[in-house]
Amino acid sequence: MSTYVLCLTHSGDYFTIDRVMEALDRYGKRPVRIDTDRFPTSLRIALQPELGASRIFLPDGRVINAGQIGAVWLRKIFPPKFDEDLEPKFRDGCMRESAEAFRGMLDLLASKPWIDPLRTIERCESKAEQLRLAKSVGLSVPPTLISNDQDEVRAFYEAQGGAVVTKMLTPLTVSMGKPDMFVYTSPVSPQDLDHLDDLRFSPMVFQKRIPKAYELRAIYVDGELFLGKIEATSADKAPIDWRHPNAHQSSWQRGELPEDVKRKLIALMDGLGLVFGALDIIKTPDNDYVFLEVNPRGEWGMLEMQLDLAISDAIARAITKRMT
Repeated sequence: MSTYVLCLTHSGDYFTIDRVMEALDRYGKRPVRIDTDRFPTSLRIALQPELGASRIFLPDGRVINAGQIGAVWLRKIFPPKFDEDLEPKFRDGCMRESAEAFRGMLDLLASKPWIDPLRTIERCESKAEQLRLAKSVGLSVPPTLISNDQDEVRAFYEAQGGAVVTKMLTPLTVSMGKPDMFVYTSPVSPQDLDHLDDLRFSPMVFQKRIPKAYELRAIYVDGELFLGKIEATSADKAPIDWRHPNAHQSSWQRGELPEDVKRKLIALMDGLGLVFGALDIIKTPDNDYVFLEVNPRGEWGMLEMQLDLAISDAIARAITKRMT
């Protein structure tokens, strides 16, 4: 009976998924790509919970039983692709039922090695938990306020001398899938303080804006760190959020971190219980390293593509190690 590595992603994914699957092949494993957005329209499953049994019917005709699965790599989970003419109320119900069924399948694979388990990822996406743990292991973190109270936000803004950015606690998502809307990290202006009414619908994260010499993305894989950096070109042109489409004025370069900062980042990831994570860090002009956040499903393809960092091989090795 063949042993497979389920690689959970989506139909629009490329490069990162391909590189990891190629690396798994080199390590003698059998990766199988699962495009989660193809469920339930072209990907079918059958679950028998009391028996701990599940079957996945792939679009190419293959059928994979739970007993054939040796490990799971959770890169992304996207919501289903339904026909545009599907009636909205029916679509919403189908979305909920599909998400619940797919999660049921994942739960039946809980005894398998995962990088990383969905429940662990969901717990670790808490920004409050991340910042608390980061502070406890000795990392520098920015002064932060999470609030829906207008007066608290104005007081925080004044305390930071107006140098404040805002972002969301989570992306706005549909089911377990990708964001259908994303709010980038943005500066807070004095005019914004007159328009805080929407906080009554949703709290937000407010942080002191940290001056940057450059920003680092540290990819953590099973105790290893792979580092890329983006230089701040000037005080008024440096992107607040490098993920923004207009932030491509800077290209990635290889980055470095002091050994004590590396040890603290590894301690943070150990505390979170994650095998993989993409960490964002600012190096200040005063040579301090300030932790911003960790994304348990963060992007790393640009670092491997531009800097030839062997991240895909590290992921494949981490999976392989847990299968033996």
